[in-house]
Amino acid sequence: MSTTPKWVLPRHLRVSDIDAWLTTVLEAGRGDLHLGQHGTAADPMGAAHLQAALCLLARKGIECSLSVPENTLAGERAGAAFSVADTPKQITPAESVLATTLEGLILGQLCQLQPTAHLDSETLRKWQRNSLKGNSYHYGHGRNRAIAIPTIGDRREHNTAISSRVRNVEASIARLVRGVNSDPAPWAKWWFDLVFSFVFEAMENTFDHGRYDLNRNPIPSLRILDLARHNLTEVQPRVVADSSSGQQTVLDDYLDRLQRHYAIQRRKLNVSKLVEITVADGGLGMVGTMARGLAPYEEIETTAELEFLATALLPRGTSKSAGEIGVGHGVRKMLRACHGLRGMFVLRTGRFELSRTFLDERGRPGQFDFLDGRDAAFDVDQHVSQRQMVAGTTWTIIFPMDDALIGRAEGEGTGQELALAGSRR
Repeated sequence: MSTTPKWVLPRHLRVSDIDAWLTTVLEAGRGDLHLGQHGTAADPMGAAHLQAALCLLARKGIECSLSVPENTLAGERAGAAFSVADTPKQITPAESVLATTLEGLILGQLCQLQPTAHLDSETLRKWQRNSLKGNSYHYGHGRNRAIAIPTIGDRREHNTAISSRVRNVEASIARLVRGVNSDPAPWAKWWFDLVFSFVFEAMENTFDHGRYDLNRNPIPSLRILDLARHNLTEVQPRVVADSSSGQQTVLDDYLDRLQRHYAIQRRKLNVSKLVEITVADGGLGMVGTMARGLAPYEEIETTAELEFLATALLPRGTSKSAGEIGVGHGVRKMLRACHGLRGMFVLRTGRFELSRTFLDERGRPGQFDFLDGRDAAFDVDQHVSQRQMVAGTTWTIIFPMDDALIGRAEGEGTGQELALAGSRR
């Protein structure tokens, strides 16, 4: 077996970094990761993609090990790192990653930790899972919050758990957007309804399709809802750098259209209020679920995989039986929410990445009915790229925080702003 060098996780973890590492590991047959003293923070979609790569390697029987600096979480430092608060602790960046970020949770739960004198895999996993339980499955703080549910222990029945999951998601969105745990104000309800519609439908898909393999055995993974606010001035230079090969990334293209959209309205895009919501699992992926097997992934040609994927995205496209309530409408609702939020969605599953924004090249939103499968809303070939094969399904929506929403939440809203917000219902 060939060997591969240990990958020191970069400060800013991009999807392209993970794809490159995954290609190397698949060729070598082993993956070794190191969390350096500087820690790591994922760019948009990075954390969920890290899980997608690790779950694919696990499915192929390839072991991934994780090493950390020798004194990480030693002695009383572990208690300080895993205590619950929204203020920074006197801990190292590596400790902060493992104790407070989704990236660290994924690494700790899905990699085999190379033990130090005081820390091994079981200890770290126990600390992380206790932190999840103590926070009602919340992980992280500040501008990043996540609901992360270990699939291996997610044995709840759908009907008895749905109301608690709804409340958990609603509270997380409110805290991320407004910094408080309260219901949205009546004037902002339209905005929250769109956000929640996307999130809830995507989360239900992970519950229904992302927990078990073909034999109904739990898949070791996390069901993730990742909510983050990004500063556009920090993210965009790395997005542009990622386009250095000459091919514009989907995020770079969307940001161009969004700037034009705001210019049409004679408004300035608030560069510090870009919201990312990613929902992901480490299961069989949309095509594996639709095909009830992994055969389409194993074919050299991707024709069959694309056909299953196109069917899954249409109204009524589902692997469920026809008699179930709401069957096949989840994706339709998610796309409709993306349109209303002037956002971009990205779907990464199997060997493909699909993306769509409903803003045209001049920044104008189109008119769609989101009902008929022949409607242009379901044309997702705006960006279809073949990528490195990954496990599971990752849905991401990126959209601007509405200026009127920000102003009223901070007590600075005006009647003009509110009228503008209401016109986009």
